[in-house]
Amino acid sequence: LVNAENYFKKSAKEDSSYCPTFFQLGLLNYNRRHFEKALKNFREATIGTCYDQPAAHFYQGLSLNGLKRYHEAMMKFDEIDARFKSSEYAVRARKQLQIIQGIDATTTIQEEAHASRKVHEAPEF
Repeated sequence: LVNAENYFKKSAKEDSSYCPTFFQLGLLNYNRRHFEKALKNFREATIGTCYDQPAAHFYQGLSLNGLKRYHEAMMKFDEIDARFKSSEYAVRARKQLQIIQGIDATTTIQEEAHASRKVHEAPEF
């Protein structure tokens, strides 16, 4: 993996407009769970001629999800669903939206329960 990463970094230095290089770097970082680096790489992979390639956009959403930036991830998945309607990534984006909405609902319920416990545990004066 280190050799692959070095190869892609060298490629990016030689031709910074070759977006598949950044996509591959993003995949390496995503699989290592380095979501911030992966997000940066996937964003670079959608600049220029690769702007209309749904894969890098989809992985941006997954990286945002990995960073627990759920609202931004939902917006990205909505964008993918709207822009790439007939692609497999639109279907995958809709599934991710359902998952995030489930996480969001669970988090909200847990936060409300925690807040309720705090009210009941508060001392009375």
